Amino acid sequence: MLVLAFIIAAVSPAPDAQARADSRAPDALVRFYESRARLGTAEIDWSRRQFEGPTFQTEHTMFYTTRLSPKERALYSRGDEEGVMTRNDAGLPAQAFPGAYMSFEGPDAVFDRWDGQHEASWMPKGSVRWTADLRALGALPWFCYEDVHDAMWKDPGESPPPRSYMESVEGALRVVAARRADGTLTWWIDPERGWQATRITFTRDGVLEREARIALARFGDHWFPQSVVYFSRGYKNGTEPCDVVSVDKAVFNDPRQPPVLTPADIGITPRMFIWLKDNTMKKVGTGMWDGTRITSTRFFPGMGAGVQLVQHLLEKTRPVAATSQPAPPEAQWEAYTRRFIERYKLTDDQTQSALKTLADCQEQAQGYLSRHAAEFEKLAAAEAALRDATEPERAARLAALREQQAKLHEPIDEIFEKQLKPRLEKLPTRKQRAAAETAQPATQRSMR
Repeated sequence: MLVLAFIIAAVSPAPDAQARADSRAPDALVRFYESRARLGTAEIDWSRRQFEGPTFQTEHTMFYTTRLSPKERALYSRGDEEGVMTRNDAGLPAQAFPGAYMSFEGPDAVFDRWDGQHEASWMPKGSVRWTADLRALGALPWFCYEDVHDAMWKDPGESPPPRSYMESVEGALRVVAARRADGTLTWWIDPERGWQATRITFTRDGVLEREARIALARFGDHWFPQSVVYFSRGYKNGTEPCDVVSVDKAVFNDPRQPPVLTPADIGITPRMFIWLKDNTMKKVGTGMWDGTRITSTRFFPGMGAGVQLVQHLLEKTRPVAATSQPAPPEAQWEAYTRRFIERYKLTDDQTQSALKTLADCQEQAQGYLSRHAAEFEKLAAAEAALRDATEPERAARLAALREQQAKLHEPIDEIFEKQLKPRLEKLPTRKQRAAAETAQPATQRSMR
C-alpha cells in the first residue's frame, strides 16, 4: 500500500498546484539546464556503489576523479575502499595490471590505459560508456553518460515525437513534467538552490519505473548534487536504492583548470603503443601515438568491417593539439595518498596531516610547472616541428627531446619520491604498520 501511494504521489500534482500544458519547455527546466550548461570545466572527486549487480561488485564502493573541459572528459579510477581496482566472482582482488585505470574521451574517440603500462587502447566514441559527463549528474532518474544537452533534451529513437510539458507548483518547488513517447519525466526544481532538481521520476502508464533523490550542496559558487540515490522498479520493486553516487569535492570553472584536455592527461605520451579496437571492443590492429594523432598503423588480416570502420574513423579524426605544459600529477598523487590512508587506516588527525602534505607537494609541483612553462612550451614546439622531418632524422631528434623533457620533469618526480612519500611514511604508528601488513592480501596492489 505504501508503494502504491508513493506511485500515485509521483504522478499526481498537489491539489493546489496550478498546472498548464505546453509544447515549450517551462522556464524552470530551462534554468536548470542553463545552470549546468555554464559548467565549462570541472574537477570532481566522487564515488559510486551499485547494488544492482553481482555480489562481488555490490559489496564495494568505487572511487573516481573526473576532469572535464567543454568537449573532453578524463576519468581516473582510484579503486574501491581497499584500493582494489577489479575483483573476481569470489570478491578477491583480480586486477590484470598494477596502478590506476584511466580513460579519456574526446570529440572523436576514446582512449584508455592502466597506469604503469606503456600502452593504451583507442576505440570509436560511443563504443564504451566509461567516461560519464558528471555535469549531467542528477539530471535524469538514472546514472547517465551523455552530456548535459543530450541528457536533458534528447529523447530515445531516431525521430522521437515532440514532448508536451506540464508545470505546477508544490510548496517552494517548481514541478515540471515532460511527456515523451516512452513515458513521463518529472523534475522537482528548487529556485532557491540554483534551480537544481531535488527529485526526478520516470513513470510509464502511471507506474513509477525510476527515481532519483538528490541532496544538494554548494561547491564554490555553484549548487550541485552532493549525493544522488537512484531507485528502480526492477530492483527490489523500488523499495531500496539500486545505485548511489556521492560527490566528495567539486571545483567548477576555475581559471587554473585547462580549457582543453588531451590524451596526455591520462599519461598517453609520444611513441606509446596503441591497440586499435572497433565498436565491439575487438582488437583490429595497432598503431603509435605521435603526440597529436595515431600513426604507423597495422591491421590484423581477416578482421573485415571492424578494420574498415577503424580506418575510416582514423582518417576523420582531427589531430589533437600538442600540450605545451604537462599537467601536474595530481590524480596519481591523490590516488597514492588515498591508498596510503586506507591501507594504514589513519586516524582523522593523521588523515588531515596526510592531506596537508599532499596539498603542499601539489602546490610545489604547480609552482615549478608555472615557472618553467616557457621551457615546456619550447620543447613542445620543437616536437611539433618534427612532423615534416624524415623518419631517421625525426627518431634521433625526438629521442633527444624526450631526454630533455625527462630532465626538465625530474624536479616533479623528486617532489613525489623525496617529499610526499617520505613525509607520509612518518605518519603510521608501529601498530598501524603491523596491522596493514597482516591485512594486505598477496594479490592486492602494492604501494608505489
